[in-house]
Amino acid sequence: MKPGLFFLLVASAIAGDVSGTWRGTITSPGQGGAGVQSSPAYRELKLVNGQLTGSAGQDEGEVYPIRNGKVEGDQVRFEVAPGNAVMTFVLKQDGEEMKGTVRREEDGRAANAEITVKRETRDGGGRQRWIRRNDWGGSY
Repeated sequence: MKPGLFFLLVASAIAGDVSGTWRGTITSPGQGGAGVQSSPAYRELKLVNGQLTGSAGQDEGEVYPIRNGKVEGDQVRFEVAPGNAVMTFVLKQDGEEMKGTVRREEDGRAANAEITVKRETRDGGGRQRWIRRNDWGGSY
């Protein structure tokens, strides 16, 4: 196999690897345009045979099943339906971080917000930890 082809195959496999636990923050304009509101974001994603499944919510105690999930390159799209609402997520993966938008539609009203989540990993002792990236591209 030519080195260039091998690199291309490895890079495309890494770009589409979204399986795992992701935590972060959803930020939106405050009511009446005053300030910014933020809330926690929790995602448990599974990519099997090209199908994105899993759950999403504020934390492990309040999650909803993912529907219409797909991954195309570094683009991740899915919906969740808490109550009467439908929330549509459009994210771009950059390694161990995803950023994007979420649109919530409910009872004829719509609101947009931004989301940033980072993948959790487990250290040697089985404890979860955040992956932190330093300024020169390494992680610790």
